[in-house]
This record gives sequence, C-alpha cells and structure tokens, in this order.
Amino acid sequence: MAFWTILLAAVAVLLLSTDDSLAQMKGNICEMDEARITELLDCILSKSPKGTLELWENTKAMFGGKSPAQAVLSMCSASPGAGETLISEFTNQQTRADKPKFKKALKDCSS
Repeated sequence: MAFWTILLAAVAVLLLSTDDSLAQMKGNICEMDEARITELLDCILSKSPKGTLELWENTKAMFGGKSPAQAVLSMCSASPGAGETLISEFTNQQTRADKPKFKKALKDCSS
C-alpha cells in the first residue's frame, strides 16, 4: 500500500506533462469493466516495444496473484485517482526510446 501512496504523490507532477488524449483515457480506465481493461492491456502490450514488455513482466509481480485487470479494479475502488496514477507512472518508467512508442500504443488502443 505504501508503494501506491508514493505513486499518487509522484503523479501530480507527471500529470502536468500529459497530453489530452492520454488524460482522457486515464480518466476512463476506472470506469471500465474487467473484460474491457483486459482487452485494453492486451492491445497496448501487443503494440508496445520490448522494453515495455520487460517492464510489464516486472510490474505484474506486484499484483499479489490477481490478474492485471482485477488489480486495476481493486486499486480503482480504493482510490479514485488510481487510473491516472497507474498509467502515468507506467508511462514515466519507460525508457526515452520506448516512451513515444508506448504513448502511441496507448492512443491507438484507447480510441
């Protein structure tokens, strides 16, 4: 839980540099059902660079045995800003080379 508290604090700065289409998608992730979140994650990962996929594998270890969609829904129910936090933090963790490709995957899959 402390990890997510730290993420929430760090995201305030990150949100200031996020474009409108990503902000729109982030606002909606907590309103999605489990099937839609799974579909979105599958789409994003299918279009993401290798570095993103490696980061994703490391991130899944923090889900405590839950599926990624269940973990997102659980975090969304605990905190209204969790969707923004998750996407902003994961975007921020991308390497300089991978970040534009990851953002494009987010945009492509959220439209």
